[in-house]
Amino acid sequence: IAVCGLMNAGKSALLNGLTGNLENEVFETKAVRATIRVQELEHEGLVYLDTPGIDACDEDDRQVWLGLSHADGILFVHNLRTGTLEEIETKFLRELMRRRPDLNRHLVVVLTHSESATQQQTREHAIRGILQSLFEVVPPTFATSFSALRNGMQKHSPKLLELGGYERLKGYLDTYLNLSAESLRNLRASRDEHSYAELRHFLDQQIVEREEQLQKIEEAQSSSLKQLQGSVQNLFTSITQGLARSRAD
Repeated sequence: IAVCGLMNAGKSALLNGLTGNLENEVFETKAVRATIRVQELEHEGLVYLDTPGIDACDEDDRQVWLGLSHADGILFVHNLRTGTLEEIETKFLRELMRRRPDLNRHLVVVLTHSESATQQQTREHAIRGILQSLFEVVPPTFATSFSALRNGMQKHSPKLLELGGYERLKGYLDTYLNLSAESLRNLRASRDEHSYAELRHFLDQQIVEREEQLQKIEEAQSSSLKQLQGSVQNLFTSITQGLARSRAD
């Protein structure tokens, strides 16, 4: 299960909540950029991956794509406090669809900080509209609150735990991931086949481009060689003629 999203979207806190690390942060959370490499933790038979923010730098983006390339489940995280989806997020989701044609089977959208977002329902509705325009069918979407989850655990409050939204999300993930080994193998084989086809297409393009470049270089060298041969021939002719005149004189 890999999480992705903007920096400070709540990715690390989400994973701490899903893995039961409410007090001791296994996945570090800070107000500044904290995750700069893909981090992973195995918990109850699942491997969770925390990826850097998609808006930080090129190296972080490279780490994100590495983390998402073979994930069985992808959690796209958005902070409700920031409003609806930003352009950089929709651009990222389009690129993710291009890289993962099977995305509709694997994507879950998680809206964090639901406890503190003003006009939450309005924002959720707007986000669902954007998602529908991107995917036609809105991916499974869950609103969560890490603080509500932690308070609910501390106070043994079912109401706060329900507000946290983690049980609903975990229930969905458990159901989604309760696939047979054969189903998982088929999904992964299909994903690997697509990756292989993309790599082969990329290499074919590189070969064509290199051959075109080589042909241009050879043509330029051939032209230069002809010019040089012509210059040498003209020089030879000029010297020969000069010698002939000298003998005649």
